[in-house]
Amino acid sequence: MNAVSHRLSAEKSTHWYYEQKFRWSVNCTYCGMPADTKDHVFPLSIAAMLDLTRAGVRKSLGQGLCCVPCCRECNSLAGREPFTSIQAKRDYIQAKLRKRLAMDLASQDWDPQELAEMGRTLRLTIMKGIRARLRAEMRCNWPHARDAKGRRIR
Repeated sequence: MNAVSHRLSAEKSTHWYYEQKFRWSVNCTYCGMPADTKDHVFPLSIAAMLDLTRAGVRKSLGQGLCCVPCCRECNSLAGREPFTSIQAKRDYIQAKLRKRLAMDLASQDWDPQELAEMGRTLRLTIMKGIRARLRAEMRCNWPHARDAKGRRIR
């Protein structure tokens, strides 16, 4: 058996441990957007190299040996980084999201009176930016999302 096929068979057998803890929901565990994939908190390709039949190895990985619902963007942001808890991976992904969404997060807050004085096209463009900022704030602070003024984002 060559190295590639050995690695693939180890990944398939390791997948069983992940599936035992998997619970599906509709929101991404890391940012709250609709989930369209599932994420192995501890990468399957790395876990396949470990001896997961030993209880001590499984215990040391803790929450890492589970699958969680995830959006494609968050799933790709973490790559093959190993994490032993969902919270550690969430913190890592949210830090990356803050960098990626920095322009949206920095957009200005407008007064309703100021918006009322503007033309329709400009007002719609500004409202689109405000919605993008609120979505970015929600994703970067999930599950306790609050805007800059401390109000809960839904």
